[in-house]
Amino acid sequence: MAFYFFMNQFHFGRHEPSVARVIDPNVRVDFVFDDRGEKRKILEAWDRYIAPHRDRFGAFPSFQNDMEFLPLQAADLIAWWVGKWAAMGCFRRGGPSPPGFPWSQKVEVPHVVNKVSELSIAHYLKSYIELNRCGPVRLFDRKKNKVVLLGALATG
Repeated sequence: MAFYFFMNQFHFGRHEPSVARVIDPNVRVDFVFDDRGEKRKILEAWDRYIAPHRDRFGAFPSFQNDMEFLPLQAADLIAWWVGKWAAMGCFRRGGPSPPGFPWSQKVEVPHVVNKVSELSIAHYLKSYIELNRCGPVRLFDRKKNKVVLLGALATG
């Protein structure tokens, strides 16, 4: 499920100005994943997810060893710092600004902050279930304090 959520966030957010300044929405994107246990699940989902969006994605995904493919090490390092800042509350409304990396930067690292909300998770689950043609799914809606069918989730 994490793969579908990530791909939906990436695909549907590409035209937002904060994303478009980092990744040109008209350029095809290739994905490189760390060669770990998720490989089989990603490969199983890739064609089914990409088929209707083929023009926006590049080659078949690549899986590399992060000890040999240095850009994955850099991504892991940045992800660790972003996770630390999130734990400090830096991305919450009114929270402190991220203090920055503990080393001097010669250039700004292009980045996109992707905040996840209950509503975005609900929209994601709906699209995942529709894409995978799952039967009716009952979910607990915390706001309504009851079990609802997925199609009955609030969208606004």
